Amino acid sequence: MKKILGLFLACILIFALPLTTQAAEYVPLDLDTSAVVPYAVKSLPFSGLQADKYAYGYDTYYISNGDTTLTVSSCTWSPASQDIMVGFVNKATNVYYGVVFSGGSITPGSVITTANLPDGDYLVVVGNYGDQKISGTLQYSVT
Repeated sequence: MKKILGLFLACILIFALPLTTQAAEYVPLDLDTSAVVPYAVKSLPFSGLQADKYAYGYDTYYISNGDTTLTVSSCTWSPASQDIMVGFVNKATNVYYGVVFSGGSITPGSVITTANLPDGDYLVVVGNYGDQKISGTLQYSVT
């Protein structure tokens, strides 16, 4: 009986050894942070925007402690003789905060800060500060 039990255990070991798993090997990779785009660029088109009227972005941003920025990727409008305001509007108070631009385009990479904005929910806004209808597009990111 001992011989049969010993033979049985030996067979189990012989067949079970190939079935054991090996530990997975860990190979660290390098992360190229220069290729990472942390925030999506959004688009705010405005077509036929009347004088003293505004076009609004869709996303709400909670701004606190002035640590939020609006970065312009590109912005062009026509007629170029009309001034525009780019910035934020407070959803609760309907107060507009922004920078007025002229000339039909904004230098890519221009950054609008929020240091003077009270805490709250805001929308990105483009305002027509001229006296004629304007059309154009603002490409931006908020960080």
